[in-house]
Amino acid sequence: MSEAPAGWYPDPAASPGLPDLRYWDGLRWTEHVHRYDAVAPTYRPTTPDGEPLAGWWHRVGASAIDGIFGAIVAVVVTLPGQVAMQRDQRSLNEEFTRRVDAGEPGALSWYLRHLVHLYGDHAWLYLAAAVILVLVHTVFLRLWGGTPGQLVTGLRTRLRSRPGPLSWGRALVRVLVYSGLLAILEELALLSGSLTAVGVVLLVGGVWTALNPLWAAWDGKKQALHDKIVGSNVVRTRP
Repeated sequence: MSEAPAGWYPDPAASPGLPDLRYWDGLRWTEHVHRYDAVAPTYRPTTPDGEPLAGWWHRVGASAIDGIFGAIVAVVVTLPGQVAMQRDQRSLNEEFTRRVDAGEPGALSWYLRHLVHLYGDHAWLYLAAAVILVLVHTVFLRLWGGTPGQLVTGLRTRLRSRPGPLSWGRALVRVLVYSGLLAILEELALLSGSLTAVGVVLLVGGVWTALNPLWAAWDGKKQALHDKIVGSNVVRTRP
């Protein structure tokens, strides 16, 4: 095996009659083993040391669970201000309807300006929720090696170059780049009361939100853009 390229090969330590595969990293046998019928040796991508990478749809499922988790946290943190905000928005909607029925010019621009100010008045609550979520996901990545959604679906986040949880710094940067910084900027834009700032953040955020996770679908290393920035990979911990 000394000249064999890295890849999956019959496990020399397997019991007779069991067609197991073990990953050869080009220099030595690793600890990564699979049943022959549970892996496509040639086409299933892995980290350089042989740990199988998560598929794109598997990552989408984990992200959906993270979204639900984030929504629950946001509701709990912002609940004190939601009742007041809903009351104020109901009054704003009624005034907008009155202006439209009366045929007043500029009713829509008036409504949008006041809507931004309304959300700006309560944005500090959502800013607090965004900061809390960033911290929670950072702690999960550092201490348990994955976000709540990843842990539930059998995924973990590690450096591509070596196994193990991310450092505190890399975990924080990964969370911020993925969605945390964008959420914080959205709330800061609302607090500014500027329609232009809100529009720019929403436009840039929309492009980033679509492009960032999609990158992993066609990338040869299965890395989204936030993975490339911190050098991470999402891997499967169970078949």
